[in-house]
Amino acid sequence: LQASQRVTIAQQRVIVVGSQLWPHVGAKAGGRTTQDENNAGTFNSGVAFAVVGWEIDVWGKLRAPRAAAQAGYQPTALEYSFARQSLAATVA
Repeated sequence: LQASQRVTIAQQRVIVVGSQLWPHVGAKAGGRTTQDENNAGTFNSGVAFAVVGWEIDVWGKLRAPRAAAQAGYQPTALEYSFARQSLAATVA
């Protein structure tokens, strides 16, 4: 059970670290109400904006952590495979 959880964690780490190579999109929206005491008026305002960003990986700053995460996944997957085989051999 622990070995399978470690494999899942290693897979997710590869996905998260690898996602840094893709463009990022964000959005934000909000509103505000202001009252003017002198004129007894109410003013409503709103704001909305979107942000798109993408870091081009010229020097490998983003590829290196992904390669390290993949290298960490491989022995974890082998450990899980060994644990399954060992359990199967013990049961048989």
